[in-house]
Amino acid sequence: MKTILKVFLVLSILFVANSCQKEVSNTTEIPTEHVYISGWDATAGTGAIGTYWTNGFATVLPAASRMRHVNAIFVEGEDIYLAGTEYVAGKWIAKVIKNGEASIISESPNEINITSMYVSGSDVYVCGYGVNNGVGRHIAKYWKNGTVFNLGDGISDTRANAIVVSGNDVYVAGSIINEPVFVARYWKNGIPVDLTLPLGDAGLHTIAVKGNDVYAGGYEKVGLINVARYWKNGVAVDLSDGILDATIAAITLEGSVVHAVGAQSIDSRGHSIAIYWKDGVSTKLSNGSLGQFANAIFVKGDDVYITGNESRMGAGDIYATTYGKYWKNGVLVNNGVFPSTALTYATAIFVTD
Repeated sequence: MKTILKVFLVLSILFVANSCQKEVSNTTEIPTEHVYISGWDATAGTGAIGTYWTNGFATVLPAASRMRHVNAIFVEGEDIYLAGTEYVAGKWIAKVIKNGEASIISESPNEINITSMYVSGSDVYVCGYGVNNGVGRHIAKYWKNGTVFNLGDGISDTRANAIVVSGNDVYVAGSIINEPVFVARYWKNGIPVDLTLPLGDAGLHTIAVKGNDVYAGGYEKVGLINVARYWKNGVAVDLSDGILDATIAAITLEGSVVHAVGAQSIDSRGHSIAIYWKDGVSTKLSNGSLGQFANAIFVKGDDVYITGNESRMGAGDIYATTYGKYWKNGVLVNNGVFPSTALTYATAIFVTD
C-alpha cells in the first residue's frame, strides 16, 4: 500500500524519553530500492536551491523549473511530482513539477506556502496557505490540477499542512487560530471538522485515511506542555507523556498498524530528539547530542523509511544550520544522501521498487 508523509516544517516544540523507548545506533546502509527525498540544498552558499535526491544522487531542476524550496514529492508509476515555492522579482510563485516540467499554480506579491501533495490517478492535489492582503491573515487552501479551493475565509487565520485523497473525498489537515490559540481542524471536501475546543491550543500537521477511519495528528497543549497526539475519528490518542513538549509531524497506516514520527524535547532549553512511534511504542532515532526531528515517513511492506533534519547552533550563530537525515528501520543511513558537511533540509520521502 502506498503511504506518504506530509510534510510540516515548523517543528520547534519537542521532549523526554519514557520507559518504553529504545535508542538505535547509527550505521551505514545502502538502499536497494528507489528512495526519493525532497528538500533543498544551501551548500553552495548562494541561498537555498530546491532539490530532490534519488538514492543519494541529487537532481538539479532545469532553470525554467527551479524552486527555492521543494516541500513535497510524490511518485506515480514513472512520473515524479514535486511541489514548492520560490520568490522572484517581488512575487511568491507556487509550482508543481512533473518530470522536470513546471506548472505555476499561484503567483502573488503576498506570502504563499506549499506544504503537501497527493496524486490520485491523473489528478494532482496540493495544499498550503497564503496571505490575505486585506487583513494579513493566512488562508488555508488546496489546488486540484491548478484550480484553487479556499478553505479559510481570510478573516480568521487558517493553515493547511497535509492533504490526502480517499476515493472521491479530499481531506486537508491544519488549524484555525482562535486568538491567541490554535484549534486543530481538518476539512473533508471543504467542510471543517474541529477536534479541539476553542479555548485549547492545538494543531494538525498530518492526516491519513483508511476506509471510514480518519487519523489526524499533531499536538495539543495540556497545561503548559504540548502533547504529541492524534485523533482517530475524533477520539484523542496520546503518544507522549506530557512531561516535556512533543509533536507528531507525520502519520501513516499499514494494515492495522499506526506509524508516526515527530520530535520530543529532552530539556527545557528546546533540545530535541527525533522520534518514531509504532502503535504508540516509541523509538528514539537520535541521542539528543544535537537537535534532531523527524518530519516525514513512508512504509513499504516491513520497511519503515523516515526523513528529518538536524539543527546545529555554533558560537555566534544567529540562525541554526540544518542537515538532512534519513533512517531506514530506525537506523541512520549514511550513503551520501546528506553528508554531515552539506547544508541541506529534508521535507518529504517516497519509496518505490
